[in-house]
Amino acid sequence: MDEIERPYDGCGKCLLGVRRLSRVKAAATSPERQRGDVLTAAASVGGHIIDWADGWEVSGATDPMTRPKLGPWLRGFVTSGGSTTDSCP
Repeated sequence: MDEIERPYDGCGKCLLGVRRLSRVKAAATSPERQRGDVLTAAASVGGHIIDWADGWEVSGATDPMTRPKLGPWLRGFVTSGGSTTDSCP
C-alpha cells in the first residue's frame, strides 16, 4: 500500500478520494488521471486517502448526498474501516 493511501488513523488529515467518469470529457477524466490528481492533492496538504468513493455510473448532476458510495460518507454512515452502519457513529 502506498503511504498516501492508508487506513484511518485519526491524524486529522484522513481524506476520502472521489472519482467519477464524465461522458463528455473522457480523456481528461480517466480513472488513472483522477487517481493521480487526487493523490497529488492529498499529498500537497499532508493528507492521505483512507478510501475511495467511486461513482463510475453516477451522473454529475446527482446530489452528492444521494450518490451510492459518496453519500454514506457524507451522512456519517460509514465507519473508519469503510463499512456502512445503520446510524451515525
